[in-house]
Amino acid sequence: MKIYCDIDLYNSIQKVDFGMFYIKSGEKFFPYKLWNDFSLSILNYWISEVIDNNDCCNAAFSVHFMEGPYYLLLEKKEDWVIISGNKEDGIFENAFLEKITFSELKQVLFETASLIVAKMKELHIPSENRLNASFYKNFNLLGELLSSKKSDF
Repeated sequence: MKIYCDIDLYNSIQKVDFGMFYIKSGEKFFPYKLWNDFSLSILNYWISEVIDNNDCCNAAFSVHFMEGPYYLLLEKKEDWVIISGNKEDGIFENAFLEKITFSELKQVLFETASLIVAKMKELHIPSENRLNASFYKNFNLLGELLSSKKSDF
């Protein structure tokens, strides 16, 4: 599974982030290839949900896209997570299903967030506003979770 995420438009006055945000698994894309959305907001929200469910053995939670009726349902069972792409009306022609370890999911999110952090620094996007501060906080927490898991071996 790979998350494609970029910040194409950032307006520091309006605090708006917009850019490409979609997922690829095998040859399938969700919701669609080259989907545009509030990429930073979504990535931050997804990381937050994963952090919140990190210590649960069995949990089901959803993470939503902001533009359109699309969301992922994540069902965590022990160390595995089954991820299914869904649409609020239940009708979606591009069925998406992925099974990975929860650690792999955290790693994919961290790698994606790392690219966004680099892009934000390159574009001199400030970290002072609420969204950016929350994103950096969650990015650092996710990094700590990954580091602590590696040190357990």
